[in-house]
Amino acid sequence: MVEFEIKINEKQHVAYIPREVVDALGLNLKLVGNRVSAVVYPEKASLADIVKSLRILLADFEHALEMQQKTEARAHEVDGEQTELSREAEARAQETRPIE
Repeated sequence: MVEFEIKINEKQHVAYIPREVVDALGLNLKLVGNRVSAVVYPEKASLADIVKSLRILLADFEHALEMQQKTEARAHEVDGEQTELSREAEARAQETRPIE
């Protein structure tokens, strides 16, 4: 998964799209979003390709979340004993399941 920072000019509301994104997706894009995230895809992309790509991204995010939760659980361990916070973090890591 490749991540880019997109900054929007506060006054003009114009964003710079990195060349790598334009090269991969083209000049005519669509954006669909909700309150927390958005997806950008080529204007003429098929829904099947978009869904397949999103599933791959979702799996990457779920893996990153699992790794983060495991790191948090280890950070809360004290002298080999788990604290209440580390037990909670470990429990969250165990609950993380892929969305189907």
